[in-house]
Amino acid sequence: MAATLSCPRCSETLPVSRTGSRQSLECPACRAEVEAFIFPAFQNDQVAHPQIEIAQESEAVCFFHSRYRAATPCDQCGRFLCRLCTIDVGARRLCAECLAQLRKQKDETGLIHHAALFDNTALFLVMAPTITIALSFLTAISAPAALFLSLYYWPRQWTLLRRSRLRFGVAGLLSILVIAGWAVLIYNIVKGYR
Repeated sequence: MAATLSCPRCSETLPVSRTGSRQSLECPACRAEVEAFIFPAFQNDQVAHPQIEIAQESEAVCFFHSRYRAATPCDQCGRFLCRLCTIDVGARRLCAECLAQLRKQKDETGLIHHAALFDNTALFLVMAPTITIALSFLTAISAPAALFLSLYYWPRQWTLLRRSRLRFGVAGLLSILVIAGWAVLIYNIVKGYR
């Protein structure tokens, strides 16, 4: 199916080419210049929407929609759900209310409640004590911790949004510099006592 957009001025259909994400289009009806940013999902073939079927007299109906035919029960509470109300969470099929209850449970392993940003943590550990001169002595502990986080979580950082590893690199480099500074300071102190 060809991808089309509507003109924001006259609602006429605008043909969109399948190449390029930024396109300048001209409306064939009103001649308005339209600049469009096309996302890759727009150019994919349309995904089939769940088919809603009206229930007959003798059929089970959805708990939330009394006119729609039930397709499956909720694995948590047992309510009958139509195809529109069914939410797949891993291998389970849940209703919206049970999904909301699962999000409140801290021990639920099937849902991601938050993602720790270890790159920000590593950068904070090395930068905060360094910037505040009164707490610079804490870099003896925070710099090795930041270096550990940078090396350990470099391949393991995972969030829903893609993140670069630039912060890990900066945190690791600064940690090495701070640790080297501490090593030189300790060496000079020991050398001065001899």
